[in-house]
Amino acid sequence: MTRMGPVAAAKRVNIDHTGMCITYLLTLKKIESFFEQNGFVKSDNVCGCDYAVIGACASFLPFFDDYKRKIDNAKKLRKKIIIYGCIPLVDHDFHAALFKDESEFIFIPVRHPELFDNIIDKPSVRWAEISNPTTFRRQDYTSFDENKRFITIQEGCTSNCFCCPHKMAIGKHGSISLESILSQINAEIDKESKIFILNGEDAGAWGTDFSPPLSYADLIDNIVKIIPHSELHLDNIAPKHVLKNRTAFQYKNVTDIKIPIQTSSKRLLRLINRDTTTEIQSFLARLKDKNPNLVLRTEIIIGFPTETTEELVETLRFVSESFDKVACYSFDYHPRSRLAELKIPPLEKEVVEERIMLAKNFFKDKTNVVATFSFGEVMASVNEDA
Repeated sequence: MTRMGPVAAAKRVNIDHTGMCITYLLTLKKIESFFEQNGFVKSDNVCGCDYAVIGACASFLPFFDDYKRKIDNAKKLRKKIIIYGCIPLVDHDFHAALFKDESEFIFIPVRHPELFDNIIDKPSVRWAEISNPTTFRRQDYTSFDENKRFITIQEGCTSNCFCCPHKMAIGKHGSISLESILSQINAEIDKESKIFILNGEDAGAWGTDFSPPLSYADLIDNIVKIIPHSELHLDNIAPKHVLKNRTAFQYKNVTDIKIPIQTSSKRLLRLINRDTTTEIQSFLARLKDKNPNLVLRTEIIIGFPTETTEELVETLRFVSESFDKVACYSFDYHPRSRLAELKIPPLEKEVVEERIMLAKNFFKDKTNVVATFSFGEVMASVNEDA
């Protein structure tokens, strides 16, 4: 971490980001609490602040352009810049080109937010003393629901997908302790919170790194015991973990499950070094039969390198037969990804655009599934409030 020297108290701080995931949106809320509890005043815009905290998500290439604009603006306004996020680790050259030298900023890696302790001279409240939040800052909600509580259960990832540079920043899988998770949930029971969202980058792997190991099903069993009547939303469960933890998903209060498949093509899954488990359709159908109110979500990527039209159509059919909602993203060819190192060329831009239009037309008349694209367009819906 680069040091600019101790930060004086009673300063104004602005916290902005390029599009952080749930885990790190929660951390931004904790960052805000950290500064406020140490005498800082929150500023709603970068013009009125002394210190600009910029969350730097590297998930999608447009975020890099947004990040550059935020950095350039903060530099132009001569603000002290604190960077929290993935971009400096995912693309060091891109990040380094934005600054003359490292004295112009402080960098805090996403897995080490406790380093915020080092930028305040004798902080009166240290990072570890602040409770982990279960809500975001109000401006960070896509759709605010006061009954939702977000619980991070793990960080990092067990996979090493060739198309994704994210692992360079978020690191290997690490589970949050069962005691910590249950403590967070217990603290919310009397606050009329009715929906708990269990989130993580590779959430289904929870507990596999413990000694002795625990399973995701063990976690859900323990949670249901203390909140038998609250809704549970389960986020980012890879297909292989779905099949390994079948009992976790059969509780009636599990009302929403997100299972990102990316593609149903085993050839493409092998190409990107991702687990090839796709045999989940019959199990998902049984879940829906037992719990008709259950919402099944997924994500797909359109325009993988070497993807054929037939492979995309098969993925679209797979999704429409098994899921209620799907988020569609066009493929981002990260220059530092393993695919780029292997010199596997991307599809032409025009081809990807044609594939996106194909997907939009496919979902246009499907009344059983809601399809959204990365730019937010809703294609079809049987229940907009699901």
